Amino acid sequence: CSGGRRNAAFLVVIKSNKYGILLDCGPTTLQALKKNQLSTNVIDYIFITHFHGDHIGGIPFLLLNMLLIEKRQKPINIIGPIGLAEKIETLNDLFYPSLKEGFDTFGINYLEITTEKTFNFDGFQFIAYKTKHTAESLGYRLFFDNGKIITYSGDTGWSDNLLELFNRADVGIIECSFLKSTIDTHLNLEKALL
Repeated sequence: CSGGRRNAAFLVVIKSNKYGILLDCGPTTLQALKKNQLSTNVIDYIFITHFHGDHIGGIPFLLLNMLLIEKRQKPINIIGPIGLAEKIETLNDLFYPSLKEGFDTFGINYLEITTEKTFNFDGFQFIAYKTKHTAESLGYRLFFDNGKIITYSGDTGWSDNLLELFNRADVGIIECSFLKSTIDTHLNLEKALL
């Protein structure tokens, strides 16, 4: 939240197919949606890059809003590294233990993934790439039926995987934590511009 900005979360809404994709879900995600007068019901897929709180910590708040405020009727699909379901269920149990069964009213579908495999959904497909941040960190390359490609790294240091991840993307969202400082697991502006 440097400078009062929000945590990692990027919403992609595909109006032609009427679905939405959330890339990461930091603790300030629900606040940002509400400020922009967006319903959580627009989100059909949540992609998580890794298990740090600024990328996953907003999920319990999002699910609570879906359940109690917006009365969600359709399942939510949450996609991420191996161990994703356990991490989210642990967060939900810590934050709102009495609501565990309530989330069953709309359904949470978990897809725990590894790299080097293409996954297909109605309207898009994606491939995950290993990124250099934590042991589980992934970046995503999403291919849409209209031929467009959106890529997202999450937090990452430099690796050759980034060249493949971002190659010929129509939109690429790449982490850049610093102007000049160097940390092996985060990019600075010079490295991000390579």
